[in-house]
Amino acid sequence: MKALIVVLAFLMGMGLSVGQAAEPAGPGPAGPPLPPEGIRVISPDPGMPAGIRAFAGRWSGVWIDPNHPKSGIPETLVVEEVVSKDEIKVVFSWGDCPVCRSKGAWHRFTGKLANICIDWRKLPEPFAHVSAEALGNKKVLYFSYPEGRTFTFVLDDDDQLLGTDGVGAVRMSRVK
Repeated sequence: MKALIVVLAFLMGMGLSVGQAAEPAGPGPAGPPLPPEGIRVISPDPGMPAGIRAFAGRWSGVWIDPNHPKSGIPETLVVEEVVSKDEIKVVFSWGDCPVCRSKGAWHRFTGKLANICIDWRKLPEPFAHVSAEALGNKKVLYFSYPEGRTFTFVLDDDDQLLGTDGVGAVRMSRVK
């Protein structure tokens, strides 16, 4: 467990720097591509702890990179299935990024759930003003791209899903 905490802290500290290009003028980014047709959310087993069941569903928000705060990227996270107390299946999609000149896409991940104490105050907005005590010992959902970029999410007490890669951050609301 101690090794997992060290690895996660390292990955979050490394983050991924988004391009250093000047921010483009004009309208904001388009919405993220829709996840694949037929995607469905499987209701978690009622015997699963409430703090884990609460991750299930569809979430939407705007990713903010502190280096380019006016160029938010719309994102969607669908928690398809809570497989166990440790494993979760998600589909993550994001819109076009005019600053880093990348196109929106989606990807399916098998994520992990862990009890990891993180000092959220050291992370970018929207975490800087969040009570570390309120989020410090909650389950976190995390998944990694093959190249190593790791996203970490935690549910706050207002049913908002807060996420970061150690550089930027997103506050997602549940899509009804």
